[in-house]
Amino acid sequence: MTEVFRPEAGGVRMELSTWQVELLAAIPALVENGGEALPADAYADDPLANSEYRRYMADEAEQADSGDMAIVMTTLSAALDGVVLDAEEAEAWLRSVGKARLVLGNRLGVTSNAWEADDTMEETPELALLHYLSWIQNSLVDALSDLLPDPVE
Repeated sequence: MTEVFRPEAGGVRMELSTWQVELLAAIPALVENGGEALPADAYADDPLANSEYRRYMADEAEQADSGDMAIVMTTLSAALDGVVLDAEEAEAWLRSVGKARLVLGNRLGVTSNAWEADDTMEETPELALLHYLSWIQNSLVDALSDLLPDPVE
């Protein structure tokens, strides 16, 4: 498969095929139907503190998710012809794809980083989508990494 993201002057170039645009257009619905905008527990050992965290942060997290999804959908519509994402847009893509992966992983009962090598997981469309989103996220991270300046020795 050809890389979706490539480093380019001014940002990261994203080019998608029609099937990729159609598949990735489902990310907002997946995330929205995935439930809460916040991680499972901010304070695993303190239910009261965790409840307070959720009370104060839920609206902010929901607004951030909504803003990220708006950027994803706007840039996705231009991806067939190729579009250069600036830093803010690339970060919105990273957060959105990461959120979608968390939702899918949660649905599939993924509990460790070794899920990709787990031969006991049943092959399902959701598992295939999780693999694909992992590949998309990797492609974007690689492209962004290539834009970083060389380390000074």
